[in-house]
Amino acid sequence: MRCDAIALLRDGERVVGVVADTPEGPVELRARLTVLADGRDSRLRADAGLEPVGAPSAIDVLWFRVPREPGESVTFMQLGDGALLSIDRGDFFQAAHIVRRGAWRGDEASLAALRRRVGALEPSFAARLAGLRLDDVRVLRVRIDRLPRWHRDGLLAIGDAAHAMSPAGGVGINLAIQDAVAAANALGPRLASARPSEALLHRIQRRREPPALIVQAVQRRLETMLVRVAERGARVPVPLPLRVVQRVPALRHLLGRFIGLGPRPEHATR
Repeated sequence: MRCDAIALLRDGERVVGVVADTPEGPVELRARLTVLADGRDSRLRADAGLEPVGAPSAIDVLWFRVPREPGESVTFMQLGDGALLSIDRGDFFQAAHIVRRGAWRGDEASLAALRRRVGALEPSFAARLAGLRLDDVRVLRVRIDRLPRWHRDGLLAIGDAAHAMSPAGGVGINLAIQDAVAAANALGPRLASARPSEALLHRIQRRREPPALIVQAVQRRLETMLVRVAERGARVPVPLPLRVVQRVPALRHLLGRFIGLGPRPEHATR
């Protein structure tokens, strides 16, 4: 749509929409409710007076793509000289390499180290990494935080704008979608005729905040392991709980369900 929200519109203390930048110039978009769903780096969150609490992680995640051969499969998580997550996306693997925070400097030496470490973790990737360029690598500065309050009069934050998740487990997008479903279920009948009250917005936060906090607690435990891997730069034992999960099919199913659906699944109502 080539339309970028740049500021909130207010009527007194109430948020009544946004100012958006478009190719034709700024425009005002007014609404009964403004939903912040623009992620962990939301520009409008501070404008709304919503400040997250939390701290940066001790790790960074380097995201890049590795071409996938037909029928090829690799282990999802590799631990050794660092850690590597490989997600099958069809014709490529979306790869995430965990490193100590600040270790990636964005230069050729960092790229050479990335090729070497990832090639050691997954030897089948080694030859394909020769074509990897600096512009192919995206750096995620990991942090886990949350908003103590998700709403203001006329405004609601959801997803990473309300609770920034670690990439550990890859559940952030799932929780964001479930936030949206829960909000739609609660707000749909009200928005058809009137502005939602802050009490209604707070009920949405009360419903969706506990699942986010549970997942963040699990992620912090997993990050503790990943930090040890990134800081030691050497192989560390796979924790006992993960070894048990790897060996028990029922537990693998439960873990997959937890990652996919979260602690409180949401279902759209008509």
